[in-house]
Amino acid sequence: MTYDFLGRLYESRELTSAQATYSRARYSYNELDQMTKIEHFNGDNDGGAKQERTFVYDGYARLQSETTPETGTSSYGTGCCRPITARAATSTTGMGAGRIACRAG
Repeated sequence: MTYDFLGRLYESRELTSAQATYSRARYSYNELDQMTKIEHFNGDNDGGAKQERTFVYDGYARLQSETTPETGTSSYGTGCCRPITARAATSTTGMGAGRIACRAG
C-alpha cells in the first residue's frame, strides 16, 4: 500500500501467488479528505482495463451521488431522515455508512 503526504491511502495492489501485480487501485480525494474517485486497473500498468468509481459531495460534505460500473449513477437527496440504503452504503466502500440521506427516485 502507498500513502500520500497527508497519510491517505493512494494506491493498493493485489498480488498473485508469484508476487506479480494482479490488480491495482488508485484513490483520489477532495480538499475535505473525502474520497472522490477510485480507479481499478488490471495488472501493473495504466494501459490495461480500467474501472472507475466516482463520488460527489455537496457543500455540507454529504454524499450526493456515486457512479459505479455495477449500478451506474445513484443520487441521494437530503430532504428526509432515513439512512442510506444498505446497497448504497456497501457500494460507497463504507463512506456513506451512517450518513442521513435519501435515495432519489
